[in-house]
Amino acid sequence: MISSSHNTGLQGYHAFTLTEMMVAVALFSLVVITSFSLFLTSSRMTRAGGSQVRFTNDGRLAIQKISQLVESGKAVGVSTSSMDIITVNLVCSKIAYEDEDGNPSTVIDNRLVYIPDTSHPNEGRRILCSYVSPIGDEPMFSTIPSSPNAAKFVFHVGDGTNATDASFSGTGQGYQGLEIRFSATPRNLQRWYDENN
Repeated sequence: MISSSHNTGLQGYHAFTLTEMMVAVALFSLVVITSFSLFLTSSRMTRAGGSQVRFTNDGRLAIQKISQLVESGKAVGVSTSSMDIITVNLVCSKIAYEDEDGNPSTVIDNRLVYIPDTSHPNEGRRILCSYVSPIGDEPMFSTIPSSPNAAKFVFHVGDGTNATDASFSGTGQGYQGLEIRFSATPRNLQRWYDENN
């Protein structure tokens, strides 16, 4: 007897309908988009934390470097966008604020530099701190009225105020940075007094 039934081995299985496929693709897309969004948020927060640590460290190092330069001098004086330091060998050095594009809010090209000899401004220059900007209307460089030998420094290290600038968004989510306010006094005053007076 010959059987006319044919067993294909696919009994119990059926193909997905178009609706089921669309629901599956939509759910998969939702999972992928959510995962990617979480990854981006986590990445921005990690970058923001790293940027804040970097700016804090840069600010601390700037205070140390500037204090050493001022303390090793004889006297200080304020000029336009800079603090002049008279060294023990009577050379005028300078700590200056430089802003290449003339816009303090785009901080990527703002820096404090040290010029060892103002008569040769391009020799021996070194950057003390980057991502620097003024704080409001406060002067970046001044002397303290009650102690004119003391130099006062006020500046911000970190993101600028221009949120559309690439250097702002490049440091992570939120606003990173800190305000620096400190003073330093020359210690090599070299004052000699007549013992007979």
